[in-house]
Amino acid sequence: MLLAIDVGNSNIKIGLFGSGEWKGKWQIRTVRDMTADEYGVAFQSLLSQAEVQLSEIKSTVMSSVVPPVTGSLQKMFRRLGGAEPLTVAPGIKTGIR
Repeated sequence: MLLAIDVGNSNIKIGLFGSGEWKGKWQIRTVRDMTADEYGVAFQSLLSQAEVQLSEIKSTVMSSVVPPVTGSLQKMFRRLGGAEPLTVAPGIKTGIR
C-alpha cells in the first residue's frame, strides 16, 4: 500500500492507496507544535478506520511546506516502524524542472 501525505499550512491531506483503489482519504489540521507521538496517535486512528496497520504500508511519499511538521512526521514513522517517507522537497531528483 501507498500512503500519500500533503502537509499544508492549514491542513494535512492523507490518502491511502492499494489494490488499485483508494482505501481512505482524510484531512487533519496542521499543528506546528504537535509531537511525533501525537501525530502517531492520529495516524493510527485514521488507519484503523481503513482496517490497516502502519506496518502494512510499503511506501510513503510526503510533500510539506511546514518544516517542523515534516520533522515530526519523519520521526513518527521511524518510531512506529512504518515506511520511511520519500519527502518531496527542493533538491530531490525527480526529473521534473
